[in-house]
Amino acid sequence: KALIDKLKKNQMLRMLRVGKFTIAVLEATLRRYLLERENEIPTLLMLRAAKSKLLERANNLLRLLAPRSLPIEETINFAGGGALPTEGLEGIALVVDTDVETTRARLRKRGVIARVENERLYLEMRTVFDRDLKRLAEAIKACL
Repeated sequence: KALIDKLKKNQMLRMLRVGKFTIAVLEATLRRYLLERENEIPTLLMLRAAKSKLLERANNLLRLLAPRSLPIEETINFAGGGALPTEGLEGIALVVDTDVETTRARLRKRGVIARVENERLYLEMRTVFDRDLKRLAEAIKACL
C-alpha cells in the first residue's frame, strides 16, 4: 500500500497513464489474436502486404486515374520510428514530381497523407486499402 500511495503522488503517473480508449483498442486487438482473426487487424494487413499486391493496387489506382498517368516506383517503407526504425519493407508508390507542395496541401485537405522526399510526392500503396482506391483516385484527380 505504501508503494502504491507513493506512485499515485508521482506526476509521471498522469503522463504514462493508459486511458479507456487505449485499453479498448488493446482489448479488441488481443481478442482478434486469441480468436485467430489477425487478418482483421489493419496494421498487420499493411505490414504483411506483399510487394506484388502493392503493385497490383498501384495499377488499379492508375486505371481509375486514366487518362492521367503517374510513375510507379519501388520504395522502402518503415513501420514507425519506435517499433522498427531500421527494418525496411519493400514498397510501391505512385509519384508526383510537379508542384509537390501545392499538391501535398490539396491532398491533405481531402484527407490524403503523402510523403515528400527529394522534392517528389510519394503515394505509398502500403497504407491504402483496395476499398479506398476509388475515393483516393477522386482526391488525386481533384488535386492535380
